[in-house]
Amino acid sequence: VVRGKSLEGVIANGSKVILLYGYYSCDPVERNDVVAYDYKGSKIPLIKMIKAMPGDTFKLTPAPYGFYNIVVNNDTLYEVTGMKYELRQNEYKMLHTYEREYKNIMPENTYMILGSHSGTTDSGRFGLISKRDILGKIVY
Repeated sequence: VVRGKSLEGVIANGSKVILLYGYYSCDPVERNDVVAYDYKGSKIPLIKMIKAMPGDTFKLTPAPYGFYNIVVNNDTLYEVTGMKYELRQNEYKMLHTYEREYKNIMPENTYMILGSHSGTTDSGRFGLISKRDILGKIVY
């Protein structure tokens, strides 16, 4: 059962989903897959969407009011509402560390996972993730 609103507009709070545990040991991770992530800050896995994958280019661009947008493969990322996905200053600092270190290229076995709207607990808070921390695919 989904707890929280980080994927509101895609999967509603309280919805029942199925976790295909270990799915990615045999199948490729694909853009926009909904995945369960083993978030060390919680006993309950996070459910997020894959938004950037190995080999993708990514950069953070200034937006109005001190926010930043995420650009993947020259396309700005959008929330399900149609608004641009906006990072706050602290989220920008987290992802900018990776942007600088990896020279704007997503490394092998590394992913950016995001909620369906800005401000959720996602890669903006904890950074890029390793494939080994993806528990499986979510079917809804």
